[in-house]
Amino acid sequence: MANWVTQEMQASDMPDKRLEKRLSMILASLSKKSEESIPAACQGWSETKSVYRFFDNP
Repeated sequence: MANWVTQEMQASDMPDKRLEKRLSMILASLSKKSEESIPAACQGWSETKSVYRFFDNP
């Protein structure tokens, strides 16, 4: 995991460890293709759907 992801995660206040882990995975994945749309940056429909589902959480 990139150092900046670790730093960003320290500032996050996720209520659940699973959401914390998912956020770090999303940040790492999207940062690799930061110029792309979410579907283009993800590795398939299931990952794309999970990212949108994550963003839909309060």
